[in-house]
Amino acid sequence: MERAETTGSSARWRHAPDVVARRIRGELILVPIRRTSAELDGFFTLNATGADIWTWIGEGRSLNEMAKRLAEEYEIDAEVARADVNGVVNELMATGALVASGD
Repeated sequence: MERAETTGSSARWRHAPDVVARRIRGELILVPIRRTSAELDGFFTLNATGADIWTWIGEGRSLNEMAKRLAEEYEIDAEVARADVNGVVNELMATGALVASGD
């Protein structure tokens, strides 16, 4: 598995084509769409921070850009923001919801 912190601060990702996101009652739900029911691993709920990161990934933002924005919006330390972005990206990659961008 590729980990966010090893891909560099300018690395970018994209949403996996077989995952759909839906906002339901204020939460962002990710649902993997698979070919057979045996391949369906379930759905994932993102908190507000995770939902922001998901949105920023869709906008093509880099790890540095997302960490900076997260630090500003949530008024947290830059290193904490970077660690949070790394954690969310790594978790989303592990679930197959993200793929490294080839750009």
